[in-house]
Amino acid sequence: MVAPKRQSVPNRLSPYQSVAEEQAAREDAVAAQISVYRHLLPGLLKKLAKIPDPRQPKKIKHQLTVVLVYGLLMCVFQMASRREANAEMSQPVFLSTCSSCFRN
Repeated sequence: MVAPKRQSVPNRLSPYQSVAEEQAAREDAVAAQISVYRHLLPGLLKKLAKIPDPRQPKKIKHQLTVVLVYGLLMCVFQMASRREANAEMSQPVFLSTCSSCFRN
């Protein structure tokens, strides 16, 4: 079997001239991403809520919808495991960023 060819990374410098410029670009990207999530999330939650829950009712700690959204976000953010996701999402910077982003 022949291994597929990989595209090489282009040889170029960063387009940002300062730390502040890079941080502003990252914040703009995150703000755009959050607006998309805010738009799509209500419809997604309604559709996920229609999925029947095959688990034993007495053993359920979290709603199926929450578990499914958590799994989707792990995939979107390329987390390899729940442990990795928990470690990342329990950091103080992450928690403060999330609370400020999702305030109404």
